[in-house]
Amino acid sequence: MLRFLPALLAFAFLIPSGRCEGPEKNRFNLSDKPEKPRFPITDISWPKNVGEAEICLWHDDKVAALSLGVDDNQPGDIEWWKEQAALYDFKVTWFIITGRLDYSRSTGYWKQYQELSELGHGIESHTVTHLHLEDPGWGTPEWVYTREAGTPPNEAEIPRGIEWEYAESKAQIEKHIPGKEAGAMAYPGGKNAVYHDRNLAAKHYRVVRGARGAQNSANAIDYMATNAQSSWHFGDESKHGAGNVQNILDPQLYRGLYYRGWAILFAHQIHETINLPLLKQTFEWMKENRDKLWVGLFADVGKYGQERDTAKLTVESVAPEKITFSLTDEMDDRYFNFPLTIKVRVPDAWKTVAAVQGDKPIPAKVVEHAGAAYALVQAVPDAGLVALTAK
Repeated sequence: MLRFLPALLAFAFLIPSGRCEGPEKNRFNLSDKPEKPRFPITDISWPKNVGEAEICLWHDDKVAALSLGVDDNQPGDIEWWKEQAALYDFKVTWFIITGRLDYSRSTGYWKQYQELSELGHGIESHTVTHLHLEDPGWGTPEWVYTREAGTPPNEAEIPRGIEWEYAESKAQIEKHIPGKEAGAMAYPGGKNAVYHDRNLAAKHYRVVRGARGAQNSANAIDYMATNAQSSWHFGDESKHGAGNVQNILDPQLYRGLYYRGWAILFAHQIHETINLPLLKQTFEWMKENRDKLWVGLFADVGKYGQERDTAKLTVESVAPEKITFSLTDEMDDRYFNFPLTIKVRVPDAWKTVAAVQGDKPIPAKVVEHAGAAYALVQAVPDAGLVALTAK
């Protein structure tokens, strides 16, 4: 039986960041791999006294988070994914190889990904050439034009080439998809995985997907190399271990390591007999557990986590007719503007709630638990004082 640590958040108004140095501001990302958990994992908690508040572990106070992705463009599968996303109400993050676009139907066209972005799907980097640094057939990167074709890069060239791949793919996405800010990347796999460079990635991206086949512990996410799964299961046929996506919802599984965590599942080309049955099973599982799951875009979940991990919540005033609180974090506000869900114990007479941050209305709703009333408020860190009143 997993034993949860006391729910301290309701009293401290803070999920600790686990930082080793003093508080910072305007961080571009949390680039360091955590050496220990940043905070204790508890079950969903409920503040006892009116005016007490806490930062929810995940958006809308869900138990766990899930992100779905597609690698390597896969233009032939776009319509199928659009149909499934509409049927099951989710969005997909497409990790695209930007140097392969606008050549043929088999590699895809920018227009297709512009349309996906307009539908709310995520379009993020998978580098320019999938880091095929030695393969002219993939389109020789700009940085090796002066080198004889087919000649392997030397050790001095490789870091420059990798950074060009990271920076140029980001620039191409932002050029071809107006208004899009490409803040996430997926490292290429296969033989080119040897070229991963988290330090260079951290210069350009706020969250980067790795390929270790497991979920992410919510309190120890490595934002420059998240765990992710291209193969997964649901504990069926006596399967267990890190590959079981049920780990994020069941504290009894896998020593509770991934309970309340973040599962990142990604596919490549759809094969009718290989991965199609698993994907349909996944969509049905998501549907059955939608009340527990935040199914969010990869970049959004990465933003939420980093804001949460460095956030400070302070209740400023409590009165029968009004409650106010402030919310700050250490992240760069130009990029980290995804709302955190704040749970506030409000008077039981409050059946509905109005929330204003600064001078702007923000989403909020009242939920009940054990006969008590709570407001779930979507507030952006560093965006001003939040005031709650009964409608």
